[in-house]
Amino acid sequence: MAEIRQFKGWPGNAQSDNTITGKVSRGVFAALLLMGSGLVQAGLAPQFHFWKAAPSGTVTESGVKYDIEDDLHMKAESIIGGAIEWGNLFGRFQNLKFTGTGDITVDTTLLGIPVFSQTASVTSRVDFDDWTAGWTPLNWKILRLGVAVKRLNGILDAQEQDTIGSYKVDETFPLVVLGATLPFGDTGIQIAADGMWISQGDNTVYEYQLGLERVGAGLQAALGYRRQRYDIRDGDEALDAKVDGPFASVGWGF
Repeated sequence: MAEIRQFKGWPGNAQSDNTITGKVSRGVFAALLLMGSGLVQAGLAPQFHFWKAAPSGTVTESGVKYDIEDDLHMKAESIIGGAIEWGNLFGRFQNLKFTGTGDITVDTTLLGIPVFSQTASVTSRVDFDDWTAGWTPLNWKILRLGVAVKRLNGILDAQEQDTIGSYKVDETFPLVVLGATLPFGDTGIQIAADGMWISQGDNTVYEYQLGLERVGAGLQAALGYRRQRYDIRDGDEALDAKVDGPFASVGWGF
């Protein structure tokens, strides 16, 4: 039977109502709801995203560190997601799923699996739903500034023969949003850079993307590079991972 444990490395766990992070998250969601009534005349733009994402970094369990590429043998995967923009509001969703099988020699456990001082073939899996909602009320000619909330919900697990160990991840992060664009005249084509970030104590979460995009009414498209970073620590357990690679998107502006 799988052993399910809650990962609480970030103080703003989604189940908490008392932390500073939790209060900020609820405040941002409330602001998003209040702003919705003022966007009746704003253009709606649904988008479809494709991301060739490669994971790297380390996972630390019971004080033992495992390299995501060399030990867990996780490789690049095709990540499919969607987004919607409506005036100064935006929402995004993607499923982050990576698997790998590798021979690991340890003298402790991997996600609760007793492998002792021997070499074991361990299959690892990351399967997270990644939700983001944001609002950028401050807009200048080429810069915009706002806030967002990201929620990660899913499973980090490992299996050795019939033994399974797993963590349930359910975390919420409030983020600062910063974006910049450089238009090419009136062509509807522009260079764009977008980022979201928060750091609290020993924990840091950020993501950014750089690319060339076509905006405006009708067909929209983008091509560029995206990176996400999660550095979350809880005693002798930690996730210090990066996910990056080229992305493309296509959508329609109404």
